[in-house]
Amino acid sequence: MAGPATAESPDDPQPSESGDPSRIIALTDGVIAIAITLLVLDVAVPEIPDALVDEQLADALWELRPQVFGFILSFWVIGYYWLGHRDVFAHLQRVDLPLTIINLIFLLVIAFIPFAAGLFATYVPDALAVAVYSGVMAAAGLALVAMLSYPRAKGHFKVDVSLDRVGLITRKLLVAPIVFIAAIPIAFLSGWLAIAVWTLIPVFRGVLERSG
Repeated sequence: MAGPATAESPDDPQPSESGDPSRIIALTDGVIAIAITLLVLDVAVPEIPDALVDEQLADALWELRPQVFGFILSFWVIGYYWLGHRDVFAHLQRVDLPLTIINLIFLLVIAFIPFAAGLFATYVPDALAVAVYSGVMAAAGLALVAMLSYPRAKGHFKVDVSLDRVGLITRKLLVAPIVFIAAIPIAFLSGWLAIAVWTLIPVFRGVLERSG
């Protein structure tokens, strides 16, 4: 097994440029919580005249299935990325300005996900809507991978964290953006086929879990 990731000595006179990592964790948790909350706003309660509720409510609820699917999928992916973010910051001993900027880029994309989810739910299976959604999800995942790769290169991880462990986390976090990127050109052949490709994310992650 590879040795532990190099890290700066506690006696290093150079202070962290960005201070306590818990502040970034708190900001990220807040933005993600808001993004998840905004997702459900696309699932609007049908407005039906009282006299027609018995006749039309079931059909109206059935018509909401794209919005419900978009909400569930987006909630799952954001949760997936949130867990990855927590995993990264649980192993850090210091945070600097470049890492803070990478985290802000990650939050920028996360904050855009409710729009992409709404676009997807409204126009599914339109190729462009599916491609935009895939691209936004891929961008969030790549930002998260960068958030792991940068401190690995700079030696910002705790001294008891092995490079093998960091490598496994990186591979697991790469699964989602790679699948979403692969789905973009497929969307222009078939929107439904691109959506089906997304289901490979838990499959590939499960394979990595077992191999790790």
